[in-house]
Amino acid sequence: MKNPIAKIRTWEIPWPVVLITGLVMLFLYISCSSGDLWITGNSAWKLWDSHFYDFYETVTDWQGIAMCNYLPTTYILFGIWILPLKLLGFAVPETVGTVYLGYVWWYKALPVALFGASIPLVYRICQMAGFGKTKASWAAFAYATAPVAIFSQFIFSQYDIFTVFLVLLALYFWMQDKEVPFIACIAVATTIKYYAAIFGLVFLLLKEKRVLWVLIKAFGIISLFALYMLIFYRSETFKECVFGFFVLDYVNAGDFTTGLGSISFTQIMVAVLAAWAYFTKPEDQQGYFKWAIYLSCGVCFAFFGLSSFHPQWLLMGVPFWTMAMFMHRQGKVFPWLDLLFAVCYYLFTFIHWRTIADNVFIYHGIWQYVLNGRALLIHNADIIPFHDSNLLYTLMVALIVIYFIFNHPKYSLNDLNVDAYDWKKQRWVLYARGLIGPALYVVPTALCLIMTMMQPPLVVLSDHIETWYELKQGESIEQIFTARYDTLDGIYLTFQEEAEDDEDQKATVIQSGGAIVRISDPESEELLFEEFIKADQIDGNTRLFLDTNDLPLIIGKNYQIAISGKDKQPAFLAIGNIRGDMNLGNYAVIDGEPMTGNLCIDMLYDK
Repeated sequence: MKNPIAKIRTWEIPWPVVLITGLVMLFLYISCSSGDLWITGNSAWKLWDSHFYDFYETVTDWQGIAMCNYLPTTYILFGIWILPLKLLGFAVPETVGTVYLGYVWWYKALPVALFGASIPLVYRICQMAGFGKTKASWAAFAYATAPVAIFSQFIFSQYDIFTVFLVLLALYFWMQDKEVPFIACIAVATTIKYYAAIFGLVFLLLKEKRVLWVLIKAFGIISLFALYMLIFYRSETFKECVFGFFVLDYVNAGDFTTGLGSISFTQIMVAVLAAWAYFTKPEDQQGYFKWAIYLSCGVCFAFFGLSSFHPQWLLMGVPFWTMAMFMHRQGKVFPWLDLLFAVCYYLFTFIHWRTIADNVFIYHGIWQYVLNGRALLIHNADIIPFHDSNLLYTLMVALIVIYFIFNHPKYSLNDLNVDAYDWKKQRWVLYARGLIGPALYVVPTALCLIMTMMQPPLVVLSDHIETWYELKQGESIEQIFTARYDTLDGIYLTFQEEAEDDEDQKATVIQSGGAIVRISDPESEELLFEEFIKADQIDGNTRLFLDTNDLPLIIGKNYQIAISGKDKQPAFLAIGNIRGDMNLGNYAVIDGEPMTGNLCIDMLYDK
């Protein structure tokens, strides 16, 4: 038996193309990362400080908030990955918010390595399905350079590839009728992303028609999930962390409400696909493969076309959409559809997830040393002339529908070894597809960075309001910050005249009124700045600017902002959900206790 990730001996892609592609991916690797990556990676260190069954309690005590939203499998994978760091004596991050760039790159190397391993796996699967070596090489290249894959893996830097790799490995074993490793792969994948179970069920029902055996094997698919439930069923913290994520809210986002209740189109579609798989009896190995890919495209439609999603989740569809493209009689059309999808996908992500999934990823890459704490004053969506996110979303869903309906086996080549489209002669389409995706991110991000660097530095401690703190008369709340530049022009504070009972913000009411704002040196206790804010200055939701008169600071030194309640008229001070980093000196202090968040304060330095 050949290794599923064995070396591709006949690789038809020109080496300059491979080199350029690799350099682009390397550039994105060192440039971008999401906060989820280092929060999850940092949390995994606590596997070695817990007894496993109390892992969620250990991490929650450390974090100060229930944020471990994944089942243990994800943390186990990262825990194993960081073991060399632990054995070499590297320190445990001081807080979950501590960001060491070297650690971030190490965490990112794990999903990138699995993405790299999935490329030859796609090649082997295509060969087993009947593709020739040349055609299989181009299919693997098209998968590796898919714009959605590059965004998910190298820009967003998430670990959805864990699920993708395991599902592909399961497909590899399924094609060889090796049921035990097939079920094992799906079982593990299901504990990372739940929809992996649906892919496994579809594959299972294509071949297994005996009802009793279907039930037995289906239980095998959910066996690891069931084991976790048995281990942690008494843990309230586990339930709050894992089930507090409300993943079904995404699935049910497109529900249709009737007088009797709500109908989930996603669940209906899953049921139809399962029945379709059960009642389908392909004639040969290629027939099984065609139907497996087609129904997988259907599963992607069910979860990404009929329900809500996060942008990185679409990586799950990339290998199936790509392999379907090379089986289609009119496959030459699909690279163009991919380009259209890429444009809609990137623009929609910039607009819909502004400040969450756009150029903010460069905060946690090599560019953090250029920014030096600056906030990006302009985001990618701000320089895009087109802002109709509903149209972009509609086009994306329409293309996902097309990927499903028109990849039915009747549109596939009778013999998959036949190449209906000379990919080698028309390779420039795939090259363009692989470069336009990264360009859609790099170009606007670079422009935003340049425009930001031309403005006075603005350091944002937190710009996402999480809660409001009750600051009573005579009480104070402090914020520790590290001076990034040597002259402070002023600070922005966010107040509100009346508290909101907003479940989405999980608001807790904090009262204050007129307030005294002081900036001091916590070491010498020297008062550097003081100003009184009158209650009538707070009108509605106020972002108030205080001019600090070019206050001189020492770069790298910690300072303290203290805000004290002055009178009884209520107003409310905003605290953000950006987590404090005690290692870097940024965190709020309430009643002498360091908090896990920062105040919503923007600090304007002199240029």
